Amino acid sequence: MFYNYFIMLAITFINVGYGDSILLELAEGEDTFRMLVDGGVNDPAHFRGHPQRISAYDFLCSQGISHLDLLVITHLHEDHVTGLLPIAEHLSIQECWCNFLPEDSPFESPLLLPTFAPENTRKLNRSIQAFAQILKTLQQKKTKLQEMSRFDLNRPLTAETTVDILPGLSHHLEQQRTLISTATSSSNTLERIDALIQLDARINLTSLVLRIRSQGTTVLLGGDVYASYWDSILASGIDISADLLKLPHHGHGDSASFSFVNAVRPSHVVVCVSNDREDNCPNPDILSLFTSSAVHFTDSVWLPPYTAVREDRNALVFTLTEENTFRVTSIPQQASFRRK
Repeated sequence: MFYNYFIMLAITFINVGYGDSILLELAEGEDTFRMLVDGGVNDPAHFRGHPQRISAYDFLCSQGISHLDLLVITHLHEDHVTGLLPIAEHLSIQECWCNFLPEDSPFESPLLLPTFAPENTRKLNRSIQAFAQILKTLQQKKTKLQEMSRFDLNRPLTAETTVDILPGLSHHLEQQRTLISTATSSSNTLERIDALIQLDARINLTSLVLRIRSQGTTVLLGGDVYASYWDSILASGIDISADLLKLPHHGHGDSASFSFVNAVRPSHVVVCVSNDREDNCPNPDILSLFTSSAVHFTDSVWLPPYTAVREDRNALVFTLTEENTFRVTSIPQQASFRRK
């Protein structure tokens, strides 16, 4: 999807509504490295009546992409995982990173929960089911699977690009493993529900965070971590400054703090959020912290002064020019590429 002018780097934020799906493409010589971070949801109802939204799979098909060098699953919430099911089934994927791999293979998919279970636990249960199916599919395709649960700075991504891998805090990752084991193996329904309630309360803080550096430009993809996550990161002296920031947790009120914004100092901020939220998301108080940044939304959000017009688009694209500045463009809605 590179255009007529010379581009070394393109980051595409796919409009999957409420959720994340981010395509990173690196052109180095004659080779193009493609990496997808998360896949949004896999629920047709989320797209019905919203022609500007498109599933991650349909978008990749519309761009003629049939292979990914790297797939990253930041954490196991539905709006990040379930949309990856058709991608795992129909695309070739060389490598997959995630923050959890089961010790037993194949991964045991959890049973359905009764209707009296809280909706958030049923959603998380479905997400874990989808993740189990994704892992099974990737294993059958011989995709290399890697659990990223340790800090890894300056890891080569391509010949000219490195990535800082910043995992969720260790105690949250350990608790996640224990709670998923209970949720997928316990014969006691109430015990399974309680494990999912506890897991849902902390799963955002297990998010895999990536800081990508290429051609002197830095991109920070913050998953769904809360502002509190960055306290220990900053205390350790890790540099989190970035030219382009994917705002964590969709711009909710817990997504950023003054110290975090001051450490990142981004030129551009992207909020992956739908245009029909009724829970103060994106939160204007959070956005007001970014006084020196251009703020962008993936969906057709109307929120002055950050939006001058309501724009319907399938994706928001940041392309790096030879002058090391981002050119921001949109890909308009392409209904003809949608599955019926």
